[in-house]
Amino acid sequence: MDISTRLSDGGFPAWPLPLDATCAEFARSIARALCREFRLPRDVTCDVTLIASELATNALLHAYRTTPSGGGRPEMWAYLRRHAGPEIVFKVFDPVVGKGPPSRPPQSPPTDSTGGRGLHLVDVLTAEHGGRWGVHPTRGRLGASPALGKAVFFTVPLPVPLAAPVPERAPRLPRYGPGHGRAAGPPSGSRRCSSPAACARTCPATGACGRSGARGRCGCARSGSPTGCSTARASGFPPRT
Repeated sequence: MDISTRLSDGGFPAWPLPLDATCAEFARSIARALCREFRLPRDVTCDVTLIASELATNALLHAYRTTPSGGGRPEMWAYLRRHAGPEIVFKVFDPVVGKGPPSRPPQSPPTDSTGGRGLHLVDVLTAEHGGRWGVHPTRGRLGASPALGKAVFFTVPLPVPLAAPVPERAPRLPRYGPGHGRAAGPPSGSRRCSSPAACARTCPATGACGRSGARGRCGCARSGSPTGCSTARASGFPPRT
């Protein structure tokens, strides 16, 4: 799935979750793409996709399908939060108004139970990676009349602080000669004249000659040199000797 919005660029996208059997896979695709953006390890990515899948399934089966028609649909949100440490925040909205965050961690169901492990997995996997999870009342973000409901969220701490993007700078041209951090010499692409004493086009400052066939050009790149090399190169006249 193509996720065009990048959280690192300040995006806060919202996706409507499918109302059929593809709901969980759609949520996993979103979580997988966002983990890839921040190059999270494979084990973290697997756990994040599992948590997103569980919350999306709960929103569809235990919230949306138990509300009257027209009461809103499940949504998935994500954004990057930068406080003490950067973290990805995932939220799954459903149209059932919640009573607030859970007062205690969910209990593990009996071993012979066929369900009921969703929030227990969310609690265990989130804590394993140093994150948090909870519930808060809110309003949906999609549609003409967003419905009231709640959002179940979980956070994924990023392994290293995110550095601010480095602004682009114009490239600096190399400079040659004393005082420019590089020893005086012929610039790249030029060659020393085999007989500088007999060549009128040899730069007396560097001994460089950029001759090409019968027509010579001084290869010195010293700007403001008393030899007049820059002027000679631009005008076609040989430098003063």
